[in-house]
Amino acid sequence: MAMIDYGAIAFRDGVCIQKDYFMSMKDAVGYTVDGIKGNYFSFIGDDELTFAFYKCRLAIIKDKNNQNDMEEIFFSYTHFVGWKKYANYVIVKNDFVEYEVKNLGHNSYKFTTEYKGHKYKVIFGYGIDFPYYQRTGKYNYYRSFSHKIKNFLYRLKIYR
Repeated sequence: MAMIDYGAIAFRDGVCIQKDYFMSMKDAVGYTVDGIKGNYFSFIGDDELTFAFYKCRLAIIKDKNNQNDMEEIFFSYTHFVGWKKYANYVIVKNDFVEYEVKNLGHNSYKFTTEYKGHKYKVIFGYGIDFPYYQRTGKYNYYRSFSHKIKNFLYRLKIYR
């Protein structure tokens, strides 16, 4: 059963780099920023460009020494009305870093980008449960077949 309603699972070059519900910002990207480090599930990138993920929020930190240069995007269904994905880019040292976010449904999202020769993927949002992923290889507990059956039986007052 899911312990918390939201989460994130980060991958680099197809390998899961997430170790627990919350990643260490220092271990993941090599530095910490006060007010950021304990408030996000996952971090990818490095000290020149960092992407941080929490619930339905994406934070983009372009300069570790200038916290005012941080951009936050709160995703909701309105980002995807009529569209299957949200695509954008960040300029870092005269280089374009493109990223895209696809809506997986039920307030869960898939972020992808290529940065400095690495392919990153982060699944984040509602129902993303890291221990459930470790056991089953599936990202979203709440969209799993077993959860749907238990929820259905609970509503029928058969399973309590």
